[in-house]
Amino acid sequence: MTGAPLPDRDFVSDAQLRFDALANYQVTLKSTSAGAQTVEVRYGYLKPGFVRMDFIRSHAGATLTYSCASRKATLWSFGFDTFARLDEVLAIGTFEQIDATANIGDIVPTSELDLLFIGPGDLATSMGFKGRGEPHLATRTRP
Repeated sequence: MTGAPLPDRDFVSDAQLRFDALANYQVTLKSTSAGAQTVEVRYGYLKPGFVRMDFIRSHAGATLTYSCASRKATLWSFGFDTFARLDEVLAIGTFEQIDATANIGDIVPTSELDLLFIGPGDLATSMGFKGRGEPHLATRTRP
């Protein structure tokens, strides 16, 4: 730094005027930290309030959109305006009652389940707790 005084102008007002003159913009953001995976996202904004984020690295192909008018965000996991295609049927087990978990150790290794989902809110209620916000729930559901 030279120590020279800054010009006598309002930088925030100047930036706001330039932003107000824009109809849209796009920027690619890259984030890298030691020992972590590089994240790269193409971010676009269209006035009066539409945001689109295309994930380049990691989660390549995913797109997140947000509309200020509807106040809704949409995640397109496999690219904008596309849906996932599954070529096979998944077997998913759901455990939401404490009674159902009594034999979980026997069911999981011998079944053909692809995914096991434990419903924390219903499980907590069946255990006599208030639901998701119950602090004892995290301790009781850990393996």
